[in-house]
Amino acid sequence: MTGDTSHLRTARRDDPARLLPYLDPAAEGLAEPSVADLLRLRRLVADRPDRAARRSAAAALHGHLGRAVTARAAALAAEPGLPPALRTAARAVTRVRPRSAKELRAVDRLAYACEAAGRVEEAQRVASALLGVPFDGDFELWSPVEGALALLWLHAGPADRPGLRAVLDVDTRIPLVVDAALARRLDGDLLREERIEALLATGEHRDAAVWAAADVRELTVMLAFGGSALWPPTRIAGRRAERLAQVRDLG
Repeated sequence: MTGDTSHLRTARRDDPARLLPYLDPAAEGLAEPSVADLLRLRRLVADRPDRAARRSAAAALHGHLGRAVTARAAALAAEPGLPPALRTAARAVTRVRPRSAKELRAVDRLAYACEAAGRVEEAQRVASALLGVPFDGDFELWSPVEGALALLWLHAGPADRPGLRAVLDVDTRIPLVVDAALARRLDGDLLREERIEALLATGEHRDAAVWAAADVRELTVMLAFGGSALWPPTRIAGRRAERLAQVRDLG
């Protein structure tokens, strides 16, 4: 018997049982999950019946994602003809522990370095490794995750953007963030325009590229949160394109 089986394929994609191996630390040979599947996995972790079960599932998921991104970074670092900035970023990702801000930042930087090199799909794969890190109130740990999530949001399709934005919004449930820090941030408070222009004026191009890369990341976060009256999305996108060009040309 033949006929339209698209409903069966959809059912299999939506079946949470197929994702359970990612929550098993002993599972092997798992493919890198899509952004949509990672969002489903976050919900599966959150739905665990108690804190211990949630922590165990989150650790398993992060372990699988960490191994995948370190393998990807090693392959990138060994690739001939790689831009020096991208090779340096790839070599910095050797392990990814969820309680190490330094290691999470290395993944975040690698994702943006991939984008700057024009390897957007690679950037998305790298950034998705941080989708397994939950927000626990520690902003030092959350900052690189936020940057990676914003990059994923920027390049995501319309189906995935709402889910990614919901994850990004987790820290804005704290009133002080909403009322003060986030508002200032969306007005460009963390941008380093004067510093970059000063470095360019004195010929310190490599340092200017480092700060331009930091601005690319910050502008991405601003875009994901919708900008502000002072920095509407069109202005943010234009400045981001300028900074990304500087990273490519000066780095």
